[in-house]
Amino acid sequence: MKTLLFALLLVFITNVNGGMLSHAQEPPATEPVYRLLPSFINCTDIKTLDSIIAGYNEIPFSIGKGMILIPGGAGNFESQLRTYVNPDSGSFTIVLMLDQNAGCIVVMGKDFTPWMPDKTPLYY
Repeated sequence: MKTLLFALLLVFITNVNGGMLSHAQEPPATEPVYRLLPSFINCTDIKTLDSIIAGYNEIPFSIGKGMILIPGGAGNFESQLRTYVNPDSGSFTIVLMLDQNAGCIVVMGKDFTPWMPDKTPLYY
């Protein structure tokens, strides 16, 4: 389980850092430019998801409809989006459900807090 979590974190950091570096080197555009973040989204059965989330003592926080774009212009995938948060540690997980039996960890993070416009930095 630790190996899986480490691999997920490594893939996420590698993909995010590469995307940020290439974005930082581009001159500002006059029109909005949208770029796809190359990433792997890891999906598994609900029992495994629940186990991962329980390992961080996260509790359900929000639910809604979410969407991810499918690479290559194939469209998008819409489904239930769940957010889990640990109010003590600030860890959080965002899951896009495939169906009631499986879902995908879209984002895992830390330092979850309410947005306070005068106090919250825009970027870390």
